Amino acid sequence: MPALLRRQLSKLELSEEKAPNVEQWRAFLVQLQRTYAEAEQDRYTLERSMMVSSREMQDLHDQLRRSEENFRVVAERIPDGVFVQRDGLIRYANPAMASMLAIGDPGELIGKDPFGTLAHPDDRDAARDYARRRAAGELVGMLSIRWVRSDGSAIFVEVRATQIAFDGQPSILVIAHDITDRLRAQAEREHMAEALRENELRFRRLFESGMLGIIIADRSGSILEANDAFLELVGHTREDLLAGTLAWEELTPPEWRHLHAGVNEQLEAQGWARPWEKEYLRKDGSRVPVLVGVAMLEGNRNISFSVDLSEKRRAETEHQRAEQAHAALEDQLRQSQKMQAIGSLAGGVAHDFNNLLSVILTYSEMLAEDFDATDPIRANLDEIHAAGVRASELTRQLLAFSRRQVLQPRLVDLNELVNGMKRMLQRLVREDVELTLLLSPSLPRTEVDPGQIEQVIVNLAVNARDAMPEGEIGRAHV
Repeated sequence: MPALLRRQLSKLELSEEKAPNVEQWRAFLVQLQRTYAEAEQDRYTLERSMMVSSREMQDLHDQLRRSEENFRVVAERIPDGVFVQRDGLIRYANPAMASMLAIGDPGELIGKDPFGTLAHPDDRDAARDYARRRAAGELVGMLSIRWVRSDGSAIFVEVRATQIAFDGQPSILVIAHDITDRLRAQAEREHMAEALRENELRFRRLFESGMLGIIIADRSGSILEANDAFLELVGHTREDLLAGTLAWEELTPPEWRHLHAGVNEQLEAQGWARPWEKEYLRKDGSRVPVLVGVAMLEGNRNISFSVDLSEKRRAETEHQRAEQAHAALEDQLRQSQKMQAIGSLAGGVAHDFNNLLSVILTYSEMLAEDFDATDPIRANLDEIHAAGVRASELTRQLLAFSRRQVLQPRLVDLNELVNGMKRMLQRLVREDVELTLLLSPSLPRTEVDPGQIEQVIVNLAVNARDAMPEGEIGRAHV
C-alpha cells in the first residue's frame, strides 16, 4: 500500500489489518480529497511562481498521481455510489455506482449527465440546481432525489457533493447512498402504525358503541376491562369492576360452566372459540341469555363479545304462542266445519221429518173430527196431535240451527215460550243440575222469531252446563 495511503489511514486510526466500516470509508475519502486538493493547489502555486525546481515539480506531480491512485483504491471499495463530475458530465464512476443503476460496466456512465439523464424526470430540475449551486461554491447540504435504473425502476438516493481536483482540473465529487430500502421500511412502518391506529380507533368505537358487551380478561377469568354495555348486561357497576369482584366463572350459572373446558381447548388450539349460547347471572340474581365469542390476545389475555338474546328469546316465545294460537284457531275451524256439516245434516233430516209430521198432524186432526169430545179415543187422538205439534217445534229448532229456516218474526209471549221449553232444557242439562225458571208476569209480548229465541236460550243453557264442574250439584236459572 502506498505510503500516502497508509499515512491517511493512520490519521483516522485505521490500518491494513483493521477493516473500516462505511462511515470510516467516507471520512477517509473526504480526508483524501482534501489532501488531493491541497496538493493540486500547491502545484498551481508552484507553477505560477516559477520559483520551484523541476525536481520539486516532479515530486509534486508524483504526489498528485499517488493521491489519485489512492482515491480510486478507496472509491472502488466503498459500498456507496461515487462519481466525479466535470463540465456537467461524469468523468469517473466506481463499481458501486454502476451496480446501483443496474449497469454492468462503470465505464458506461462516463460522459453522461448524472443530474439530467440519470435523474428521474420529476427530480431533474432540483438536481441540476443543486449541481449548479455546488459548482458555484455554495455550501449546500444533502439532496434526496430519485435515479432511474437501466431496467426502468427508480431508486431513492441521498447525494452529497464537494469540490475536488481530478486529473489536474477542478471537479465535483459526488457520493450517493441508496436509501430505497430504508424509505420502503419507513413507509411500511408508517403504514403499519397508521393501520394500527385505525384498528384501535375502530375497536374503541365498537367498545364504546354499546352494540355488544365486550370484556378483556386474563387466563384465570378475572375481568380486567369491560364496556358499559357489558356492565349493563350483567347489572354491575364500574365500581364493581374496579374493585376486582367480576370474574367469568362467577357470572356463569353452574349448569353452564361445563362448556368452559371445550372453550379453553379451542383457544389453545386455534386462538379463538366458536360462538356459543349460555346465560349470565346478573347482580340481582336474574339471568340473561347471551351469545358469546372469545379470542386470544397478547400477554395471556382474551377478549370476549356478548350479544343479549333476550329479545330473540321473547320473539321465539311470542312466535311459539302465535303458532299455538294458530293451531287452536285451526282446531276451532275444523270443529266449526264439523258443526256446520252436522247442522246441514240435521237440517236435512229435520226437513224430511217435518214433512212426515205434517202427514201425522193432518190425519190426527181428521180422525179427531170423527169422535165426540167426550170419547176416550178422541182424548188419545188429541195427545197424538199435541205430540206432533211438539215434534214440529223441535224440527223448527233444528232447521233454525242449520240456518235453513226463513225468519218469521211475530208477537210472542216470552214467558209462555220459555215455559214450553222447560222439559227440553232439563234434558240438555245434567240430571244433577237444578233448572229454575224465573219468569216475569209483567213482561210484554215481543216481536221475535220464536225459533231464534229458543236457539239463544238453548245455547245459553248448554254453555252454563259446560261451565259447571263435573260431579257437583249445580243450579241453572232461566
